Amino acid sequence: MRANRATFVYTPQVLIQGRDAPEWKRGAAASLAAAVKNPARASVTLEAIREGAAYKVRASASVGDAALRPNAVLWLAYAESGLVSDVKAGENRGVRLVHDHVVRSLHGPFAVSAKGEAMTSMAIPVPAERGGMPMLVAFVQDTKNGDVLQTLTLPACGET
Repeated sequence: MRANRATFVYTPQVLIQGRDAPEWKRGAAASLAAAVKNPARASVTLEAIREGAAYKVRASASVGDAALRPNAVLWLAYAESGLVSDVKAGENRGVRLVHDHVVRSLHGPFAVSAKGEAMTSMAIPVPAERGGMPMLVAFVQDTKNGDVLQTLTLPACGET
């Protein structure tokens, strides 16, 4: 909200490159096509091993452009799809909603150094209430304007 200079947040809301994309209901093809034309401005590596009820995760990022480094941060997220909620009140009362790409935990921000590097290692617990298609996501974002410099998604199924 702050990066967009917006006065409110609403749901459902879709952001593309940190900017509100209200056309998502009609299809956000034009916004997505414009976003993917831009070259990555960071590189990201992500490793994970399942250990019991958590993933042991190591992530690193590198930002080559010195002008982007002061505002660049690395984030880690655990997300799942296929979560279901039965709405009990409001305009959707009685409706069963299925939620995809839900961020269940978000970790960071981890600052990018003056040399352009960021790194973190941590254990990310698996939620007790499970969805489907678990994934780990690492992304580098410009905190000044919300631009995503690079993202990497790792399916988190199985033991490694």
